[in-house]
Amino acid sequence: MALYERSLPLILYENRQCGLRACKALMQEAGVIACERVRPPMPALHPATRAGLVELAHRLDPLVMRWAR
Repeated sequence: MALYERSLPLILYENRQCGLRACKALMQEAGVIACERVRPPMPALHPATRAGLVELAHRLDPLVMRWAR
């Protein structure tokens, strides 16, 4: 329960602000993929939204942020 409660802000941010683009943004940030571009008609993440997502992810240190190391 504690892990879920700690992860909840990232889950909510992903669901409400980013959608599927969050996965690609975090994988690109971690160096897993080279490009986070999504197919039309889905727009790219706004830079401020992406920055918030990355900030939350760095605080939680999910596997995706360590995957390419």
